[in-house]
Formats: sequence, structure tokens, C-alpha cells
Amino acid sequence: MLNKWVLHEKRISSGFHFEVFDITEKASVNKDITDYLSQNLINNFVPLDVLEIRFKNRTEKELENYITNELFAPNGNQLEKNVRQGDWGEALTALVAVEIKELTLPAFKLRYKTNRKKSLMGLDVLAVESDDKDNFKKVILFESKTKITYDKQIGAEAYNSLRKDSDSACIDMINFLSARFYEHGDYVTAQKFDDLASMPDSINKEYHAIIIMEKKLWREDILDELNNQTDFDFEDTYINVFLISDLKKLISDVYSNTFEVAKRIVYGK
Repeated sequence: MLNKWVLHEKRISSGFHFEVFDITEKASVNKDITDYLSQNLINNFVPLDVLEIRFKNRTEKELENYITNELFAPNGNQLEKNVRQGDWGEALTALVAVEIKELTLPAFKLRYKTNRKKSLMGLDVLAVESDDKDNFKKVILFESKTKITYDKQIGAEAYNSLRKDSDSACIDMINFLSARFYEHGDYVTAQKFDDLASMPDSINKEYHAIIIMEKKLWREDILDELNNQTDFDFEDTYINVFLISDLKKLISDVYSNTFEVAKRIVYGK
């Protein structure tokens, strides 16, 4: 579905110390896309089959209260609004990793939030690339920054969030994933993550910063500013520029639409 909405292209000879991928809209957002993004947002917080099981014998009012008041960050003070916006961007980044980058996502980090009013620390998304024998051959780390205002430093901020202490953050996430797979009885996958953690210096990693930004506010000097940071290590670092028209409205529409989508998931209507 994402490929029906956006075009993903690698820039040819960008002139930067890093490679750039442009993700741009090739079609206007319609109801199908909004529904899909709403479903993806829900799924990042709770598995869709679990949502159905939990609420299929409960009232629509109970489902509405859960979706509106219990699942996502409140649309309250500015800090909560920032968390809500950041969570939206993280959910979209997970979708980019799977549908555009064609990677495997071992887990949705947002499902493990214990305080919906605060952002969850650590890497936004960890994905893996496997060989033809289903062995992990690469770990891909993602950091998303979602902006509805212009910020010249957003590229540098994305880099710092992605690369600062990234080696230890990667191992923390790998150990977390191993424990989750052991809990679910998937010892084969758990052992794969254990093997990675036991040889941290041998992990083949890529780093992807995804800047999700209002299209009309984008300026190339954001990338110029990042490129001028001579103390940055850009090896295996990729910058993804995801420009969306009327981003603020889309974020609002996707959240507002989640209850209607949840009703179809739970009750088939």
C-alpha cells in the first residue's frame, strides 16, 4: 500500500558525505491510505488479532475509550503532543522499513511502552536483513524525526540520535529481542540474536535516519548543515527525506480515524 502513495528513490551523486534517499508523494492521500496508516499505527501499539480477541465481546464504547483514551499519547499539553507526533513518525518508519526497504522487523518497540505519555528510550526501529538460509547478515538501525516546522538542525539531530552510543544501544535492543523470543518459545530466533550479542564487533550494521517533514517547509540547507559536520562518521549512514504535504493534518486524520478502523478489525464493520 505504501508504494501506491509514495516513491522511493536514491539520489544520484548527491554531493554529500552520505547517501540520500528521497521518499516523495506520487499520489494524494485518500481514504484507503488513511485507513492503512491508521491500521498500521494501531498495530504498532497492539497486535490486531489481540485487539479483536480483547474487544470482540465488549461494547463499542469500551473499544472507543481504549483507542481514544488509553492506547496513544494524549493530545494534551505540548510535551504530550510531541510524544504523539514522534510515535506517529516511529510507526511510519517501521512501515518504511518493511514495505519500502523490504526488511524484517523482529518486534514493534511501541508495544512495550509502559507510560503512553512519554517517549520510549532507545533506538526507534531495529530491522534485520537475512540471507537465503534465513541467517541474519545485517542489522539496520532507524531513527525518525517528525517535524511540522522548519528546523535547520534536524538532520544533525537525527544523526546524533542515531549514531551516538549506537553500538551499546544496538546490543541493548538485541538482548531485549532475544529475551522476547525466548519468552514466546522461538528459541531458534532467540539464539540468532544471542549469537549477534556475543560478537558485537562483527555485527554488520547500517544506520538510517528518516526525516519526516512538511513538504513546503523543506530546505536543502538541512542536508548542507549536516554535511558540514566534519566530526561525524558517515560510513554506512543513510539519510531518508520523507516529505509529506499537509503533514500536520495527516497526523491528526490518522489518529482521528483509528476508532473507525478498530471497529472494522474487531466487529467487521
